[in-house]
Amino acid sequence: MPKEVDSIAKRGSELVYIQVSDDISFESTLERELAPMLSVRDAFPKVLIARTRHEPYTREGVLVLDLARWLLGEQGF
Repeated sequence: MPKEVDSIAKRGSELVYIQVSDDISFESTLERELAPMLSVRDAFPKVLIARTRHEPYTREGVLVLDLARWLLGEQGF
């Protein structure tokens, strides 16, 4: 099954890859959601936004943010 990044935001020549997930509590789900971004081999930022109520952290170069905090502007990229 092909893996695709949910969204790519572009401003000028800068890109941000964005993946969105409902729940990444299970390791298998987290790995599935990270896989499309990890297959992209450039240096642009990659962000996973999930509704899992967690502090921001980085996993294999991907910034993982909590959806509610991101929507409220408490976490950004």
